[in-house]
Amino acid sequence: SGGQASNVATTGGGGSSAGTHAVGKPFVLGNYRYTIAGVRFTPQIGKFVFGTFMGKRAAPGATLAVVTYTIENIANETQTVLTDDFTLSDSAGRTYRPSTDANVALLQESDDKDFIFSQLQPGVPRRMRQAFEIPQEAAESRLSVTIPEKGMWASGKAVIVVKPAADSP
Repeated sequence: SGGQASNVATTGGGGSSAGTHAVGKPFVLGNYRYTIAGVRFTPQIGKFVFGTFMGKRAAPGATLAVVTYTIENIANETQTVLTDDFTLSDSAGRTYRPSTDANVALLQESDDKDFIFSQLQPGVPRRMRQAFEIPQEAAESRLSVTIPEKGMWASGKAVIVVKPAADSP
């Protein structure tokens, strides 16, 4: 069996750029330019405040997958967008929505206080993160992020492999 042909498939949508995209490489979907920086795994997000943990801890047998990305509005005017519309999928075919509790904890760590919606000014890239709570074994598998094209009638999407499957012995 050969290597993967591409890390990203972009489908549909009038403003989408078709072709092969990879982690760390910018691509356009609708009126936005994205760069997926990668994924990291952590048992918790947050901090201790006066001896009490404030944040989100992964449930037993689970981990938090934090996807970091940049989004840039390439339209000519300010756009307000959903910031938690990505999904994460594992090699078993399971799909995960962002964890609200983990994303709140990420906001508490960050200077960026946008939660569900974010205003994006034209030409100003924004670094953002989304967190997903997934089973520990899923973190060992191939993981991909699906980004839907933004807009009322948009139907395109981009799928980025953020973690290739671990090689079997």
